[in-house]
Amino acid sequence: MNDGAFWELDHLADGALQSGLVRLLANGSRTEARILAHLAAVEERRLHLEAGNPSLFDYCCKRLGLSENEAFYRITAARLARRFPTIFGLLERRTIHLTAVCLLRDYLTPDNHRELLAEASGKTKLQVQELLAQRFPRPDVASTIRKLPAPRDTAAPRDTAAPRDTAAPRDTAAQRDTAATRDTPASQALAAMQAALSASESDGTREMRPSASIASDAASTVTSELPGNAPASRSALPARNVVVEPLSAARYRIQLNASPQLKAKLEQARDLLSHANPSGDLAAVIERALDLLLERTLKRRFAQTKRARPGRGASPKVDANPERSAKFAHEDTPQRAAAAARGERKVERRHIANATKREIVTRDGLRCTFVGNDGQRCGSPQFTQIHHEQPWARHGDESPGNLRILCAAHNHLLAERDFGRELVEDRIQSQRVAPRASPA
Repeated sequence: MNDGAFWELDHLADGALQSGLVRLLANGSRTEARILAHLAAVEERRLHLEAGNPSLFDYCCKRLGLSENEAFYRITAARLARRFPTIFGLLERRTIHLTAVCLLRDYLTPDNHRELLAEASGKTKLQVQELLAQRFPRPDVASTIRKLPAPRDTAAPRDTAAPRDTAAPRDTAAQRDTAATRDTPASQALAAMQAALSASESDGTREMRPSASIASDAASTVTSELPGNAPASRSALPARNVVVEPLSAARYRIQLNASPQLKAKLEQARDLLSHANPSGDLAAVIERALDLLLERTLKRRFAQTKRARPGRGASPKVDANPERSAKFAHEDTPQRAAAAARGERKVERRHIANATKREIVTRDGLRCTFVGNDGQRCGSPQFTQIHHEQPWARHGDESPGNLRILCAAHNHLLAERDFGRELVEDRIQSQRVAPRASPA
Protein backbone atom coordinates (compact mmCIF):
# COMPACT_ATOMS: atom_id res chain seq x y z
CA MET A 1 0.00 0.00 0.00
CA ASN A 2 1.32 3.43 -0.89
CA ASP A 3 1.46 5.88 2.02
CA GLY A 4 3.15 8.66 0.02
CA ALA A 5 1.71 11.63 -1.83
CA PHE A 6 -0.78 11.03 -4.62
CA TRP A 7 1.74 12.03 -7.28
CA GLU A 8 4.22 9.35 -6.22
CA LEU A 9 3.27 6.62 -8.68
CA ASP A 10 6.48 4.65 -9.10
CA HIS A 11 4.94 1.69 -7.29
CA LEU A 12 2.19 1.26 -9.92
CA ALA A 13 2.55 -1.15 -12.79
CA ASP A 14 2.04 0.22 -16.31
CA GLY A 15 -1.41 -1.35 -16.67
CA ALA A 16 -2.56 -0.06 -13.30
CA LEU A 17 -1.28 3.43 -14.12
CA GLN A 18 -3.21 3.61 -17.40
CA SER A 19 -6.41 2.10 -16.02
CA GLY A 20 -6.22 4.51 -13.10
CA LEU A 21 -5.92 7.42 -15.50
CA VAL A 22 -9.00 6.22 -17.41
CA ARG A 23 -10.99 5.97 -14.18
CA LEU A 24 -9.93 9.46 -13.11
CA LEU A 25 -10.99 10.92 -16.45
CA ALA A 26 -14.34 9.17 -16.20
CA ASN A 27 -14.84 10.52 -12.68
CA GLY A 28 -13.73 13.95 -13.84
CA SER A 29 -16.25 14.04 -16.68
CA ARG A 30 -19.05 13.01 -14.32
CA THR A 31 -17.96 15.74 -11.91
CA GLU A 32 -17.77 18.29 -14.74
CA ALA A 33 -21.33 17.55 -15.83
CA ARG A 34 -22.54 18.05 -12.28
CA ILE A 35 -20.61 21.31 -11.94
CA LEU A 36 -22.44 22.61 -14.99
CA ALA A 37 -25.78 21.48 -13.59
CA HIS A 38 -25.03 23.33 -10.34
CA LEU A 39 -23.98 26.47 -12.23
CA ALA A 40 -27.20 26.39 -14.21
CA ALA A 41 -29.22 26.06 -11.00
CA VAL A 42 -27.27 28.89 -9.31
CA GLU A 43 -28.10 31.19 -12.20
CA GLU A 44 -31.73 30.08 -12.30
CA ARG A 45 -32.15 30.90 -8.59
CA ARG A 46 -30.14 34.17 -8.89
CA LEU A 47 -27.84 33.00 -6.10
CA HIS A 48 -24.89 34.82 -7.67
CA LEU A 49 -26.83 38.07 -7.33
CA GLU A 50 -27.77 37.29 -3.75
CA ALA A 51 -24.05 36.75 -3.06
CA GLY A 52 -23.33 40.30 -4.18
CA ASN A 53 -21.85 39.59 -7.60
CA PRO A 54 -23.13 41.55 -10.62
CA SER A 55 -22.95 38.56 -12.97
CA LEU A 56 -22.44 34.83 -13.02
CA PHE A 57 -19.08 35.40 -14.72
CA ASP A 58 -17.93 37.58 -11.83
CA TYR A 59 -19.27 35.01 -9.36
CA CYS A 60 -17.29 32.19 -11.01
CA CYS A 61 -14.05 34.18 -11.08
CA LYS A 62 -14.21 35.80 -7.65
CA ARG A 63 -16.22 33.36 -5.56
CA LEU A 64 -15.33 30.03 -7.16
CA GLY A 65 -11.76 30.90 -8.15
CA LEU A 66 -12.14 29.94 -11.81
CA SER A 67 -10.02 31.54 -14.48
CA GLU A 68 -11.74 33.74 -17.05
CA ASN A 69 -11.39 30.99 -19.62
CA GLU A 70 -12.85 28.31 -17.35
CA ALA A 71 -15.74 30.57 -16.40
CA PHE A 72 -16.57 31.38 -20.01
CA TYR A 73 -16.67 27.79 -21.20
CA ARG A 74 -18.55 26.44 -18.20
CA ILE A 75 -21.18 29.18 -18.17
CA THR A 76 -21.74 28.78 -21.89
CA ALA A 77 -22.07 25.01 -21.61
CA ALA A 78 -24.31 25.26 -18.54
CA ARG A 79 -26.75 27.59 -20.29
CA LEU A 80 -26.87 25.42 -23.38
CA ALA A 81 -27.30 22.25 -21.34
CA ARG A 82 -30.19 23.86 -19.49
CA ARG A 83 -31.89 24.43 -22.85
CA PHE A 84 -30.86 21.03 -24.24
CA PRO A 85 -30.40 18.56 -21.32
CA THR A 86 -28.95 15.96 -23.69
CA ILE A 87 -25.67 17.85 -23.33
CA PHE A 88 -25.38 16.89 -19.66
CA GLY A 89 -25.37 13.19 -20.54
CA LEU A 90 -22.90 13.62 -23.40
CA LEU A 91 -20.48 15.51 -21.17
CA GLU A 92 -20.86 12.99 -18.37
CA ARG A 93 -19.98 10.12 -20.73
CA ARG A 94 -17.10 12.16 -22.17
CA THR A 95 -18.69 11.82 -25.60
CA ILE A 96 -18.33 15.53 -26.29
CA HIS A 97 -16.03 18.19 -24.81
CA LEU A 98 -16.68 21.72 -23.60
CA THR A 99 -14.94 23.33 -26.57
CA ALA A 100 -17.26 21.52 -29.00
CA VAL A 101 -20.32 22.58 -27.01
CA CYS A 102 -19.23 26.22 -27.12
CA LEU A 103 -18.59 26.04 -30.86
CA LEU A 104 -22.11 24.72 -31.40
CA ARG A 105 -23.86 27.32 -29.28
CA ASP A 106 -24.91 29.61 -32.13
CA TYR A 107 -26.26 26.75 -34.23
CA LEU A 108 -28.24 24.52 -31.87
CA THR A 109 -32.01 24.71 -32.17
CA PRO A 110 -34.84 22.58 -30.77
CA ASP A 111 -35.15 20.96 -34.19
CA ASN A 112 -31.52 20.12 -34.94
CA HIS A 113 -29.78 19.85 -31.57
CA ARG A 114 -29.88 16.04 -31.30
CA GLU A 115 -28.57 15.52 -34.81
CA LEU A 116 -25.89 18.20 -34.51
CA LEU A 117 -24.70 17.01 -31.11
CA ALA A 118 -24.48 13.42 -32.39
CA GLU A 119 -22.39 14.52 -35.38
CA ALA A 120 -20.06 16.58 -33.17
CA SER A 121 -19.54 13.78 -30.64
CA GLY A 122 -16.05 12.31 -30.59
CA LYS A 123 -14.61 15.05 -32.81
CA THR A 124 -11.73 17.43 -32.23
CA LYS A 125 -12.13 21.19 -32.26
CA LEU A 126 -11.03 21.49 -35.89
CA GLN A 127 -13.32 18.64 -36.94
CA VAL A 128 -16.27 20.36 -35.28
CA GLN A 129 -15.36 23.61 -37.05
CA GLU A 130 -15.25 21.75 -40.36
CA LEU A 131 -18.63 20.17 -39.62
CA LEU A 132 -20.14 23.60 -38.98
CA ALA A 133 -18.49 25.02 -42.10
CA GLN A 134 -20.09 22.29 -44.20
CA ARG A 135 -23.54 22.77 -42.75
CA PHE A 136 -23.40 26.55 -42.32
CA PRO A 137 -20.92 27.84 -44.93
CA ARG A 138 -19.61 31.40 -44.80
CA PRO A 139 -18.23 33.54 -47.64
CA ASP A 140 -14.51 33.70 -48.45
CA VAL A 141 -12.37 36.37 -46.87
CA ALA A 142 -10.17 38.67 -48.93
CA SER A 143 -6.42 37.99 -49.15
CA THR A 144 -4.72 40.93 -47.44
CA ILE A 145 -1.45 42.02 -45.89
CA ARG A 146 -1.75 44.60 -43.14
CA LYS A 147 0.44 45.92 -40.38
CA LEU A 148 -0.51 44.89 -36.87
CA PRO A 149 -0.86 47.57 -34.20
CA ALA A 150 2.11 48.14 -31.94
CA PRO A 151 2.08 45.85 -28.89
CA ARG A 152 1.25 47.29 -25.53
CA ASP A 153 4.02 48.01 -23.08
CA THR A 154 3.89 44.92 -20.86
CA ALA A 155 5.84 46.75 -18.16
CA ALA A 156 3.05 49.30 -17.70
CA PRO A 157 1.06 48.81 -14.50
CA ARG A 158 -2.40 47.31 -14.86
CA ASP A 159 -5.50 48.73 -13.28
CA THR A 160 -6.28 46.03 -10.76
CA ALA A 161 -9.10 48.01 -9.19
CA ALA A 162 -11.33 47.74 -12.25
CA PRO A 163 -14.13 45.18 -11.99
CA ARG A 164 -13.69 42.00 -13.98
CA ASP A 165 -16.89 42.37 -15.93
CA THR A 166 -19.70 44.85 -16.20
CA ALA A 167 -23.11 44.76 -17.74
CA ALA A 168 -22.22 46.35 -21.04
CA PRO A 169 -24.38 46.48 -24.15
CA ARG A 170 -23.55 44.22 -27.07
CA ASP A 171 -20.68 45.58 -29.12
CA THR A 172 -21.17 46.44 -32.76
CA ALA A 173 -18.92 45.38 -35.61
CA ALA A 174 -17.54 48.92 -35.92
CA GLN A 175 -16.72 49.01 -32.22
CA ARG A 176 -14.93 45.68 -32.46
CA ASP A 177 -12.90 46.87 -35.43
CA THR A 178 -11.89 50.00 -33.51
CA ALA A 179 -10.96 47.99 -30.46
CA ALA A 180 -8.85 45.66 -32.57
CA THR A 181 -6.48 48.51 -33.36
CA ARG A 182 -5.66 49.23 -29.75
CA ASP A 183 -6.10 45.98 -27.79
CA THR A 184 -4.16 42.75 -27.72
CA PRO A 185 -5.94 39.63 -28.96
CA ALA A 186 -6.33 38.34 -25.42
CA SER A 187 -7.89 41.53 -24.11
CA GLN A 188 -10.26 41.58 -27.07
CA ALA A 189 -11.31 37.99 -26.47
CA LEU A 190 -11.65 38.49 -22.73
CA ALA A 191 -13.68 41.68 -23.18
CA ALA A 192 -15.87 39.88 -25.68
CA MET A 193 -16.46 37.06 -23.22
CA GLN A 194 -17.38 39.46 -20.44
CA ALA A 195 -19.59 41.63 -22.61
CA ALA A 196 -21.43 38.65 -24.05
CA LEU A 197 -21.96 36.94 -20.72
CA SER A 198 -22.97 40.13 -18.93
CA ALA A 199 -25.24 41.31 -21.72
CA SER A 200 -27.16 38.06 -21.70
CA GLU A 201 -27.78 38.51 -17.98
CA SER A 202 -28.57 42.23 -18.03
CA ASP A 203 -31.15 42.04 -20.80
CA GLY A 204 -33.04 39.22 -19.10
CA THR A 205 -32.32 36.54 -21.69
CA ARG A 206 -31.28 33.03 -20.74
CA GLU A 207 -28.94 32.40 -23.64
CA MET A 208 -25.82 33.94 -25.07
CA ARG A 209 -25.47 35.03 -28.71
CA PRO A 210 -22.10 36.73 -29.16
CA SER A 211 -20.62 37.36 -32.59
CA ALA A 212 -19.24 34.51 -34.69
CA SER A 213 -15.70 35.91 -34.45
CA ILE A 214 -15.74 35.46 -30.68
CA ALA A 215 -16.72 31.83 -31.14
CA SER A 216 -13.67 31.02 -33.23
CA ASP A 217 -11.02 33.28 -31.71
CA ALA A 218 -11.71 33.42 -27.97
CA ALA A 219 -10.48 29.93 -27.19
CA SER A 220 -7.26 30.25 -29.16
CA THR A 221 -6.22 33.71 -28.01
CA VAL A 222 -7.30 34.23 -24.43
CA THR A 223 -5.04 31.57 -22.90
CA SER A 224 -1.86 32.97 -24.39
CA GLU A 225 -2.15 36.61 -23.37
CA LEU A 226 -4.11 36.71 -20.14
CA PRO A 227 -2.80 39.20 -17.56
CA GLY A 228 0.39 37.93 -16.01
CA ASN A 229 1.19 35.67 -18.94
CA ALA A 230 1.52 38.19 -21.77
CA PRO A 231 4.51 37.77 -24.07
CA ALA A 232 6.87 40.66 -24.61
CA SER A 233 5.79 41.19 -28.20
CA ARG A 234 3.61 39.78 -30.92
CA SER A 235 6.65 38.26 -32.59
CA ALA A 236 7.05 36.02 -29.53
CA LEU A 237 3.60 34.47 -29.89
CA PRO A 238 3.81 30.68 -30.22
CA ALA A 239 2.93 28.93 -33.45
CA ARG A 240 -0.31 27.59 -31.99
CA ASN A 241 -1.84 31.07 -32.37
CA VAL A 242 -1.89 30.67 -36.14
CA VAL A 243 -5.57 30.65 -37.05
CA VAL A 244 -6.86 27.91 -39.37
CA GLU A 245 -10.61 28.28 -39.55
CA PRO A 246 -12.91 26.48 -42.01
CA LEU A 247 -15.32 28.79 -43.81
CA SER A 248 -17.15 26.22 -45.93
CA ALA A 249 -16.76 22.64 -47.10
CA ALA A 250 -13.79 23.51 -49.33
CA ARG A 251 -12.50 26.87 -48.07
CA TYR A 252 -10.36 27.89 -45.07
CA ARG A 253 -9.27 31.15 -43.53
CA ILE A 254 -5.58 31.07 -42.57
CA GLN A 255 -4.13 33.93 -40.53
CA LEU A 256 -0.56 34.25 -39.27
CA ASN A 257 1.99 36.77 -38.07
CA ALA A 258 4.74 37.53 -40.61
CA SER A 259 8.12 39.20 -40.36
CA PRO A 260 9.03 42.11 -42.66
CA GLN A 261 11.24 39.70 -44.60
CA LEU A 262 8.38 37.27 -45.22
CA LYS A 263 6.11 40.13 -46.26
CA ALA A 264 8.73 41.34 -48.75
CA LYS A 265 9.15 37.82 -50.17
CA LEU A 266 5.40 37.41 -50.59
CA GLU A 267 5.10 40.71 -52.38
CA GLN A 268 8.06 39.96 -54.65
CA ALA A 269 6.64 36.53 -55.50
CA ARG A 270 3.24 38.08 -56.19
CA ASP A 271 4.82 40.62 -58.54
CA LEU A 272 6.87 38.00 -60.38
CA LEU A 273 3.78 35.83 -60.87
CA SER A 274 1.54 38.73 -61.88
CA HIS A 275 1.39 37.48 -65.50
CA ALA A 276 -0.06 34.15 -64.34
CA ASN A 277 -1.92 35.58 -61.34
CA PRO A 278 -3.18 39.00 -62.42
CA SER A 279 -5.54 39.29 -59.45
CA GLY A 280 -2.59 39.10 -57.05
CA ASP A 281 -4.31 36.42 -54.96
CA LEU A 282 -1.86 35.52 -52.19
CA ALA A 283 -3.35 32.04 -51.83
CA ALA A 284 -2.28 31.18 -55.39
CA VAL A 285 1.24 32.48 -54.70
CA ILE A 286 1.60 30.49 -51.49
CA GLU A 287 0.20 27.31 -53.03
CA ARG A 288 2.67 27.48 -55.92
CA ALA A 289 5.57 28.06 -53.53
CA LEU A 290 4.49 25.13 -51.36
CA ASP A 291 4.28 22.86 -54.40
CA LEU A 292 7.94 23.55 -55.12
CA LEU A 293 8.93 23.18 -51.44
CA LEU A 294 7.13 19.85 -51.07
CA GLU A 295 8.61 18.51 -54.28
CA ARG A 296 12.15 19.40 -53.19
CA THR A 297 11.74 18.12 -49.62
CA LEU A 298 10.13 14.82 -50.62
CA LYS A 299 12.90 14.24 -53.15
CA ARG A 300 15.64 14.96 -50.62
CA ARG A 301 14.23 12.95 -47.71
CA PHE A 302 12.31 10.10 -49.34
CA ALA A 303 13.53 10.06 -52.97
CA GLN A 304 10.05 10.92 -54.23
CA THR A 305 10.32 12.07 -57.84
CA LYS A 306 7.89 12.30 -60.73
CA ARG A 307 10.08 10.11 -62.93
CA ALA A 308 12.05 7.73 -60.74
CA ARG A 309 14.92 5.75 -62.22
CA PRO A 310 15.05 1.98 -61.65
CA GLY A 311 16.69 1.22 -58.33
CA ARG A 312 20.18 -0.08 -58.18
CA GLY A 313 20.84 -2.46 -55.33
CA ALA A 314 23.54 -1.39 -52.94
CA SER A 315 25.76 -4.14 -51.62
CA PRO A 316 26.38 -4.13 -47.90
CA LYS A 317 29.72 -3.06 -46.54
CA VAL A 318 30.89 -6.28 -44.91
CA ASP A 319 33.20 -5.83 -41.99
CA ALA A 320 36.33 -7.94 -41.84
CA ASN A 321 35.91 -8.57 -38.11
CA PRO A 322 32.20 -8.44 -37.21
CA GLU A 323 32.70 -9.51 -33.60
CA ARG A 324 35.16 -6.70 -32.95
CA SER A 325 32.97 -4.23 -34.86
CA ALA A 326 29.91 -5.21 -32.84
CA LYS A 327 31.94 -4.63 -29.68
CA PHE A 328 32.45 -0.98 -30.62
CA ALA A 329 29.08 -0.44 -32.31
CA HIS A 330 27.41 0.91 -29.17
CA GLU A 331 30.30 2.89 -27.69
CA ASP A 332 30.53 6.66 -27.73
CA THR A 333 32.26 8.60 -30.50
CA PRO A 334 35.61 9.13 -28.65
CA GLN A 335 35.88 5.36 -28.06
CA ARG A 336 35.17 4.64 -31.71
CA ALA A 337 37.84 7.14 -32.70
CA ALA A 338 40.34 5.44 -30.40
CA ALA A 339 39.43 2.06 -31.89
CA ALA A 340 39.98 3.41 -35.40
CA ALA A 341 43.40 4.75 -34.34
CA ARG A 342 44.36 1.23 -33.29
CA GLY A 343 43.38 -0.06 -36.72
CA GLU A 344 40.16 -1.68 -35.54
CA ARG A 345 37.35 -1.18 -38.06
CA LYS A 346 33.88 -0.18 -36.94
CA VAL A 347 30.46 -0.95 -38.38
CA GLU A 348 29.73 1.33 -41.32
CA ARG A 349 26.16 2.29 -42.07
CA ARG A 350 24.82 1.50 -45.51
CA HIS A 351 23.14 3.99 -47.77
CA ILE A 352 19.41 3.37 -48.19
CA ALA A 353 18.74 3.06 -51.89
CA ASN A 354 16.29 5.56 -53.35
CA ALA A 355 14.18 2.73 -54.76
CA THR A 356 13.91 1.29 -51.24
CA LYS A 357 12.82 4.66 -49.84
CA ARG A 358 10.12 4.94 -52.48
CA GLU A 359 8.93 1.41 -51.72
CA ILE A 360 8.51 1.96 -47.98
CA VAL A 361 6.82 5.33 -48.52
CA THR A 362 4.35 3.66 -50.90
CA ARG A 363 3.78 0.90 -48.35
CA ASP A 364 3.62 2.97 -45.15
CA GLY A 365 2.67 6.42 -46.37
CA LEU A 366 4.33 9.45 -44.84
CA ARG A 367 2.90 8.63 -41.42
CA CYS A 368 4.13 6.79 -38.35
CA THR A 369 3.40 3.06 -38.47
CA PHE A 370 3.76 2.38 -34.75
CA VAL A 371 0.83 0.38 -33.36
CA GLY A 372 -0.05 0.68 -29.69
CA ASN A 373 -1.16 -2.03 -27.29
CA ASP A 374 -4.79 -1.41 -28.21
CA GLY A 375 -4.11 -1.93 -31.91
CA GLN A 376 -4.37 1.76 -32.81
CA ARG A 377 -1.81 3.13 -35.24
CA CYS A 378 -0.04 6.36 -34.33
CA GLY A 379 -0.29 7.84 -37.84
CA SER A 380 1.53 11.08 -37.00
CA PRO A 381 2.84 12.87 -40.12
CA GLN A 382 5.29 15.05 -38.17
CA PHE A 383 9.00 14.39 -37.53
CA THR A 384 8.87 11.19 -39.59
CA GLN A 385 12.01 9.07 -39.85
CA ILE A 386 13.09 5.78 -41.39
CA HIS A 387 13.46 3.17 -38.65
CA HIS A 388 15.45 -0.09 -38.70
CA GLU A 389 13.54 -2.94 -37.06
CA GLN A 390 16.85 -4.71 -36.47
CA PRO A 391 19.22 -1.84 -35.67
CA TRP A 392 22.05 -1.25 -38.13
CA ALA A 393 24.47 -1.31 -35.20
CA ARG A 394 23.44 -4.95 -34.76
CA HIS A 395 23.97 -5.70 -38.44
CA GLY A 396 20.45 -4.90 -39.55
CA ASP A 397 20.19 -4.56 -43.31
CA GLU A 398 18.65 -1.87 -45.50
CA SER A 399 15.97 -4.04 -47.07
CA PRO A 400 12.34 -2.85 -47.19
CA GLY A 401 11.36 -5.61 -44.77
CA ASN A 402 13.67 -4.17 -42.13
CA LEU A 403 12.64 -0.54 -42.63
CA ARG A 404 9.51 1.41 -41.82
CA ILE A 405 8.33 4.96 -41.20
CA LEU A 406 8.12 6.15 -37.58
CA CYS A 407 7.73 9.51 -35.92
CA ALA A 408 10.68 10.72 -33.85
CA ALA A 409 8.96 9.93 -30.55
CA HIS A 410 8.29 6.27 -31.42
CA ASN A 411 11.69 5.89 -33.07
CA HIS A 412 13.19 7.08 -29.77
CA LEU A 413 10.98 4.65 -27.83
CA LEU A 414 12.07 1.64 -29.88
CA ALA A 415 15.71 2.72 -29.58
CA GLU A 416 15.30 2.66 -25.80
CA ARG A 417 13.83 -0.83 -26.05
CA ASP A 418 16.79 -2.02 -28.12
CA PHE A 419 19.65 -0.34 -26.25
CA GLY A 420 18.22 0.89 -22.95
CA ARG A 421 17.12 4.36 -21.93
CA GLU A 422 20.39 5.27 -20.23
CA LEU A 423 22.53 4.51 -23.28
CA VAL A 424 20.18 6.39 -25.62
CA GLU A 425 20.12 9.44 -23.37
CA ASP A 426 23.91 9.38 -23.05
CA ARG A 427 24.29 9.20 -26.81
CA ILE A 428 21.89 12.10 -27.34
CA GLN A 429 23.74 14.16 -24.74
CA SER A 430 27.10 13.41 -26.34
CA GLN A 431 25.77 14.51 -29.73
CA ARG A 432 24.58 17.78 -28.21
CA VAL A 433 27.92 18.46 -26.59
CA ALA A 434 30.17 17.27 -29.44
CA PRO A 435 29.54 20.21 -31.85
CA ARG A 436 30.47 22.66 -29.09
CA ALA A 437 33.65 20.84 -28.10
CA SER A 438 36.97 22.37 -29.12
CA PRO A 439 39.06 20.66 -31.86
CA ALA A 440 41.64 19.75 -29.23
